[in-house]
Amino acid sequence: MSMATFDFDQWAALARTDTAEFERRRVAALDAACEDMGGKALPHIAAMCWRMEVERRRTHASAPLYQRLFGLMWDRFLDMESALCSIMMNGQAYRPAVEGRVLPLRRITSGGCYGRDGE
Repeated sequence: MSMATFDFDQWAALARTDTAEFERRRVAALDAACEDMGGKALPHIAAMCWRMEVERRRTHASAPLYQRLFGLMWDRFLDMESALCSIMMNGQAYRPAVEGRVLPLRRITSGGCYGRDGE
């Protein structure tokens, strides 16, 4: 199914009226999209789809689900970036040029919003 043939209203109505059929079609559409991508990427795409499905079943609320999927996406992106940089550096371990550190925050006990009395 391409985005040109995707009808959101139809899918939303199906989700409201027949959840079992919606799930069957959703899984079929994901499987078809994975197959269309094919080639050497197929095992990776299938693994990603499986992981997304696990997260979807584990998290029933939308916002936490999207946060988890967003985190997974960035984790994979950073893994790819690290691998690419390692290749470009002739196999040397890649480390970002700038390392950060966590700054401790002190608790405000009195005073204004910046913890200074009289401001």
